[in-house]
Amino acid sequence: MSTYLIKPKEPTVLSHKEYHQISSTNLMISAMVPSVHIIPEIMDIERLTVAVSNALSSFPLLAGRLVRPDTPDAPWAIRLTNSGVPVKVIDSDADEIVPTDFTAQHPLPHVEPLNIVGIINTEGESDEPLFRFTITRFTKLNSTTLGSCMSHGLFDATGFLMFLRLMSQFYQGLGPVDPPPFYEPEAIKFSDPSIPPLQVLHRFHPSTTFPWELPARKAMDFVGFRLTATQLVEIHGTVTEGQETLWLSRVDVVVGLLARCLAEVEPESKPVDTVLNVINHRGMGIYPMNASLNAIIWLPAHLQYTKRASARDSVLACATAVRKSLEKLKDPEFVKDMAAGVSKVLSSVAWDKMGQDLPSTMEGCMMSNNHWKLGWSSPHFGHPGKISFYHGHPPGARYVKIMPPNPVFVDGEWISREGWVEATLYVPPGRRKRFEELLEGYVRSLGMTGTVEFLVPHKSRL
Repeated sequence: MSTYLIKPKEPTVLSHKEYHQISSTNLMISAMVPSVHIIPEIMDIERLTVAVSNALSSFPLLAGRLVRPDTPDAPWAIRLTNSGVPVKVIDSDADEIVPTDFTAQHPLPHVEPLNIVGIINTEGESDEPLFRFTITRFTKLNSTTLGSCMSHGLFDATGFLMFLRLMSQFYQGLGPVDPPPFYEPEAIKFSDPSIPPLQVLHRFHPSTTFPWELPARKAMDFVGFRLTATQLVEIHGTVTEGQETLWLSRVDVVVGLLARCLAEVEPESKPVDTVLNVINHRGMGIYPMNASLNAIIWLPAHLQYTKRASARDSVLACATAVRKSLEKLKDPEFVKDMAAGVSKVLSSVAWDKMGQDLPSTMEGCMMSNNHWKLGWSSPHFGHPGKISFYHGHPPGARYVKIMPPNPVFVDGEWISREGWVEATLYVPPGRRKRFEELLEGYVRSLGMTGTVEFLVPHKSRL
């Protein structure tokens, strides 16, 4: 094992500045973005180091350090120290890389976490890195894992993927495929929102155990299922048949299906009456698509259905409510108002040196984090269609991740599974079987053929 720092190649795109202000919508400093990419080769560490250094030249915030302001109204900043990104390189002779072949996992292996407590408790200028790499070369399996852990206070997944794609291109000796990142000249100052900010996430104090590490949360059952492209089309077709007034996506229907199942698998709890969609609002009136920051808001959809409704009608009602809420994003003023609310909440939490329990919502609320079309396998390092990607999913009540499945290697051929969908979530202890029975019953009544593929814990991908 070896450890070292990779510093940006200088001059960077921000070499003219000592500090870069960040808008308060960035202040998800208690959250991390952990990811693992499996590359089907033993990667050249020297070439990879050069690629990272060159990519950091366009994304120098990743090598900087957080700066807390002196007053709650002043902007936070990243000091452009070019201190470097900590890297750990490990050689392994293990026969297995990940315990299951589902994209979302907990715990996520081959990633070294950030010091979240140190970042939250920043006084003035922090010394804590905001990004780190863990590189593991599996000699028996001719594969390398790139384990990345980034502070959500820097980027959302879209912004981070721009960096990973640039790194992938440089590793191959190629030029960028994305436009250069846009850096706002100064932090945006949002007006007070016209509607009260959403208070849907629990706060926690960083001196205590992280909420997702508490015994009660660890005891929750991790549930996952996978639908083929054909099955998804069948379910969507049944639910939307005769529906001409409002277009519904396939993910809308999956979210509606999950909300309905959760309402029945937890009968003693308040029924799920709100779906909270995690939305990336790039290109919707505030930030351009290539912005180098966080552009996350939480958008509620209020559900209306009856327990006596048919499977089709109840799923349709949930999916319709979700889509109607998403339609509001066409109004830039509405987006600005929602972003202002998020800004207000995140500023308060960060200034108070508190954390936000992102994997868990208030009672009666389901959070949907949809990554289905995000393109996590687009940084392919010269192996398009052969990259596997894994993402963290810590335990939390009614927190759902919707992801694309990874390709599989079968009989000497890579199968893409294009158009398939995976969903993972947690249910109360002992409710896994009940959830699976409910889901099977719903999809059967919705005309789906074949069987649902459920996550089997500790099932190896190799």
